[in-house]
Amino acid sequence: MQVPYLERYEILQTLGQGGMGVVYLARQKKLDRLVAIKAISPYLAQEPEVRERFAAEASVLARLSHPNIVTLYDYIEEPDALYLVMEYVEGKPLSEILKAGPLPLESIRKYFTQILDAFAYAHSKGVIHRDIKPSNIIITSHGQVKILDFGVAKILSSDHSQTRTGMRLGTLMYMSPEQVKGEKNLDARSDIYSLGVVLFEMLTGKPPYNPELGEFEMSLRIVREPLFDLSHPPANIPQKILEVILHATEKNPEHRFSSCAEFREALEGAFQEGISSPIPPTEVTPALPAPTSKDRKKFWIKIGGGIAVFILGGIVLLTFWWERRASKGATALADSLGADTSSVALDVYDTLTVPSGASDSGLSEGSSQKASTNQGTSPKSPPPSTTPPVTSSPRKSSPSKQPTSAPPPPSPADTSPQAHPPTHTPSFQEALKVEVQNFQKHGILQVKADLILTNSSPRDWKNIQIIVRFINKEGKVKRTETLQVPEMLPYGRWEKKLDYLVGGTARIEAEVVAAEPGP
Repeated sequence: MQVPYLERYEILQTLGQGGMGVVYLARQKKLDRLVAIKAISPYLAQEPEVRERFAAEASVLARLSHPNIVTLYDYIEEPDALYLVMEYVEGKPLSEILKAGPLPLESIRKYFTQILDAFAYAHSKGVIHRDIKPSNIIITSHGQVKILDFGVAKILSSDHSQTRTGMRLGTLMYMSPEQVKGEKNLDARSDIYSLGVVLFEMLTGKPPYNPELGEFEMSLRIVREPLFDLSHPPANIPQKILEVILHATEKNPEHRFSSCAEFREALEGAFQEGISSPIPPTEVTPALPAPTSKDRKKFWIKIGGGIAVFILGGIVLLTFWWERRASKGATALADSLGADTSSVALDVYDTLTVPSGASDSGLSEGSSQKASTNQGTSPKSPPPSTTPPVTSSPRKSSPSKQPTSAPPPPSPADTSPQAHPPTHTPSFQEALKVEVQNFQKHGILQVKADLILTNSSPRDWKNIQIIVRFINKEGKVKRTETLQVPEMLPYGRWEKKLDYLVGGTARIEAEVVAAEPGP
């Protein structure tokens, strides 16, 4: 098979084909070596602007000499065709390797270090790739990395060519936000974003976005959303490496690594820490050991004495109050009837009612009638008393004293509200208080704090549920976690160290949402 204008090369087979052109495997006849020839599609090759920029960039690429970059051997320009003749590399594209799943950390460290070295060199020469993706990265059988298609995307990316062809140059999945928005003045930080996406795919075995997403929805996610859900980061990636990826894929180029050298330095430190200490899994419902019988015994011994003193003091005060009340009532009744206190004490448990405006004689009749009734009904009543009924006697004139009746003293079984004031039983919202202290941020993702739960009531609480909310600076909840506390003793205290990976957290709030009273 022969291709026009390429008589010096023998085409052996097609290696790949896309919207921009075709890549052939060929043999250079005079040197008897294998080469890869990329032929730009004729409808692009005829555009004057494309041809001008293609020629300028080809001269730059020809000067690139790096062990991890595919070498450009020749540039052929014809009236209706453009060709790049490049070094042929035997190996597998990274995209094929990742079909088997994520790579080991040591392999990623080995390969990605070479990738960053290659792009650091290219950027130093003023060359920006603009189409970084796993299929443009070849891994040889010896573990050497080779980068393909350097500078081609930059050459072909122009407003005129995009309008004419109606296609998006490059691969959307790996584009930087500024590429998606069509900004013209791109720099090396656009490549750094794409490299961050490739690193994420090497660690997870899959791209960050579903390939089935429509172009519009994927573009919105690239421009607006983080590379992954910050509230549920991939559990298999060490935290420090995740922080490096987030730094590389910031939406604003000003917040990314300024160079591949800075990217490599940060990643090397993250690999050293990540390989030696992988991230622990996120806790969802941590278990709390239930208190033992020995713990309960110690607790009750400590507070038993205080409770006993409290109850004894209450009994003494209540007894004093009853006696004082009875004494005052008897004295007031004696004053109103003109009799001494001893006569009233004989009838202290009888109910005497003195209606407003009643005469003393009426009260005397009621007293004697009640006394005779009691005598008639009691089987063991004493002989009738010869003491005359109590009658009204002259009272001392006093404007401040009015006839009153003495209320009966409460019996030992009295359960009226006056004898035993009701005790308020607090709800779990009143008894259980939770607060977050010592909130700290470590890097981009990790947040730590102390969660403290206290019981201010003299009762047990069981099956306590606490909702922990991670809130960003805009006040939006980024993530919620439910913690379960099996039991809280009276006046007890429970603490827990919070340690989560929730990017963008500005503060942590907690709330007790459920609890059951203990026995």
